Amino acid sequence: ESIVFSHDGVFLAVPFNDVIMVWFFSPTEKMKKLMELRIAVRTMGNDVKSLVFSPRDYILVAGIGEPRDGGDRSDIIGSFKIEKANKSMPIPDKNLTTVEGWTATVADYHPTKSSVSTLAFHPTLPLLVCGFINGDVKYYAFDSDDHLSELTRVGFKNLIPFQHRIQ
Repeated sequence: ESIVFSHDGVFLAVPFNDVIMVWFFSPTEKMKKLMELRIAVRTMGNDVKSLVFSPRDYILVAGIGEPRDGGDRSDIIGSFKIEKANKSMPIPDKNLTTVEGWTATVADYHPTKSSVSTLAFHPTLPLLVCGFINGDVKYYAFDSDDHLSELTRVGFKNLIPFQHRIQ
């Protein structure tokens, strides 16, 4: 349901149910698989609905649907930091995988009350906009440790009014 390039075109990411495949992109050669990010938040059956790379670093953000008991869904916005590992870099507990000197770590999981439809980053600010299938639009900020905070909860009181009228 989503396919995305990193801001500099180095990586291409595609979700397949509960796996996000990340490749080194090449328009002239066979693409080389970098890693598979297996999404296992709390239960099996997770489904990645939307992906976006941040315009800075290699932060990959996913809208992840998670089945609840009884069949209802509870979505999560998950962020993953992809970076070149160096010898002095400690391997964090939340490390997902290391491939060819690259490591992917879970930066944050942020629960949502509605199913994620789409995600977008502001081109110059650490600002994520999330659209939900119920019509809500919410704003999230990334702090210096790559954690998400919903802006309405940290003082962003003047929501931008979105009016959607079908004519």
